Amino acid sequence: MGGGATYEHEFGAIGTGYARVNYGYKDRQAFLDNNLGYTSNYVSLDGSVGLTVGDRWTVSVYGKNLSNHRNATVGIFLPASFGGPFQVLEKGRVIGASIRFKIQ
Repeated sequence: MGGGATYEHEFGAIGTGYARVNYGYKDRQAFLDNNLGYTSNYVSLDGSVGLTVGDRWTVSVYGKNLSNHRNATVGIFLPASFGGPFQVLEKGRVIGASIRFKIQ
């Protein structure tokens, strides 16, 4: 389950600005056929703001997993002699910026 929204605003001769936000939720689920291992529930919150100048330049700042929720996405049930269950965690919060130039 999830959703998102985008807001755009014209800044005259400068360009078009935008703000985006995306939210997602996933309930816990079994990752093994015998239902012995479960992933935790998952909340995702991403967002970005940017400015498109003319037809070629876009500058933006973004954030992924803004809630910094560490979710186990994949799991393998190993015997205790091999260390027990093994799960892979998603990345934590990521903040970044980008500059794009379109060649025409």
